[in-house]
Amino acid sequence: MSDNLQKHDGANARAMDRQLVEGLRHGLERNYSRIFATARREWERRFGGRPDPSDACVSVRISSYALQ
Repeated sequence: MSDNLQKHDGANARAMDRQLVEGLRHGLERNYSRIFATARREWERRFGGRPDPSDACVSVRISSYALQ
Protein backbone atom coordinates (compact mmCIF):
# COMPACT_ATOMS: atom_id res chain seq x y z
CA MET A 1 0.00 0.00 0.00
CA SER A 2 2.88 2.35 0.81
CA ASP A 3 4.33 1.91 -2.70
CA ASN A 4 1.01 2.88 -4.29
CA LEU A 5 0.81 5.98 -2.09
CA GLN A 6 4.36 7.00 -3.02
CA LYS A 7 3.63 6.49 -6.73
CA HIS A 8 0.45 8.56 -6.38
CA ASP A 9 2.31 11.33 -4.55
CA GLY A 10 5.04 11.30 -7.18
CA ALA A 11 2.47 11.58 -9.96
CA ASN A 12 0.80 14.48 -8.16
CA ALA A 13 4.15 16.22 -7.71
CA ARG A 14 4.94 15.84 -11.42
CA ALA A 15 1.51 17.18 -12.35
CA MET A 16 2.01 20.16 -10.05
CA ASP A 17 5.47 20.76 -11.55
CA ARG A 18 3.98 20.72 -15.07
CA GLN A 19 1.27 23.16 -13.99
CA LEU A 20 3.89 25.44 -12.45
CA VAL A 21 6.02 25.38 -15.61
CA GLU A 22 2.97 26.06 -17.79
CA GLY A 23 1.96 28.95 -15.54
CA LEU A 24 5.44 30.45 -15.72
CA ARG A 25 5.57 29.99 -19.49
CA HIS A 26 2.18 31.67 -19.87
CA GLY A 27 3.30 34.58 -17.70
CA LEU A 28 6.50 35.02 -19.70
CA GLU A 29 4.62 34.93 -23.01
CA ARG A 30 2.12 37.49 -21.74
CA ASN A 31 4.90 39.79 -20.53
CA TYR A 32 6.84 39.37 -23.77
CA SER A 33 3.75 40.24 -25.79
CA ARG A 34 3.15 43.33 -23.69
CA ILE A 35 6.78 44.48 -24.01
CA PHE A 36 6.74 43.83 -27.76
CA ALA A 37 3.50 45.80 -28.23
CA THR A 38 4.86 48.70 -26.16
CA ALA A 39 8.09 48.73 -28.17
CA ARG A 40 6.13 48.70 -31.43
CA ARG A 41 3.96 51.64 -30.31
CA GLU A 42 7.03 53.57 -29.19
CA TRP A 43 8.79 52.88 -32.51
CA GLU A 44 5.75 54.05 -34.47
CA ARG A 45 5.48 57.15 -32.29
CA ARG A 46 9.11 58.06 -32.91
CA PHE A 47 9.70 56.90 -36.47
CA GLY A 48 6.28 56.14 -38.01
CA GLY A 49 6.16 57.06 -41.69
CA ARG A 50 9.87 57.87 -41.89
CA PRO A 51 12.65 55.59 -43.11
CA ASP A 52 14.09 53.20 -40.58
CA PRO A 53 16.94 55.13 -38.88
CA SER A 54 19.03 52.00 -38.56
CA ASP A 55 19.25 51.87 -42.38
CA ALA A 56 21.35 55.05 -42.29
CA CYS A 57 23.94 53.30 -40.12
CA VAL A 58 24.86 50.72 -42.72
CA SER A 59 26.64 51.16 -46.01
CA VAL A 60 27.48 48.35 -48.34
CA ARG A 61 30.02 48.47 -51.12
CA ILE A 62 30.00 45.72 -53.68
CA SER A 63 32.79 45.33 -56.17
CA SER A 64 33.84 42.55 -58.42
CA TYR A 65 37.28 41.46 -59.45
CA ALA A 66 38.65 38.64 -61.51
CA LEU A 67 40.04 35.67 -59.67
CA GLN A 68 43.42 34.53 -60.95
